[in-house]
Amino acid sequence: IAFPYGRSAQWAFFKAMGIENGEIIMPAYTCSVVAHAITLSGNTPRFIDIDLYDYNMNLDSTELAINKNTRAIIATHTFGYPQDIDRLELMVKQAEKRFGHKIWLINDCCHAFGAEWNGKLIGSSGDVSIYAFNISKMITSIFGGMLTFHDKDLANKVRKWRDENFVKAG
Repeated sequence: IAFPYGRSAQWAFFKAMGIENGEIIMPAYTCSVVAHAITLSGNTPRFIDIDLYDYNMNLDSTELAINKNTRAIIATHTFGYPQDIDRLELMVKQAEKRFGHKIWLINDCCHAFGAEWNGKLIGSSGDVSIYAFNISKMITSIFGGMLTFHDKDLANKVRKWRDENFVKAG
């Protein structure tokens, strides 16, 4: 689903899913607009320190940070270095069982087009993947962003919300 920017795609996802007043786990080292989209959607970023060998979230710290207020985890695959998506998916599944509610796994693929973990494209993991196409990205259209989904009904829900809430050009 196309959006004007990656950050507007992320914000729209939170709004369409009714995710607010929750904590969104994210790496401390990433683009500031990730945290902007979280706060503008009525949520609070929960920053996780990074590992120095790949600049991704430290997954031991991530696991400890998940709590009853966690509504999503944004896995930024920094500089194309993939996070361990197998471990993240397991963490989310265990936390959902422990806390009794959905925890969305969002892959931030903005700098990781085509990156793989154990032969699996990172964008094929989790609930939704976000891509941005601004001037600093590997694939650019100067502006623009998109969300990709595995669940067509989920994609249609976000598309409907976007179409009802974004101003049409022209």
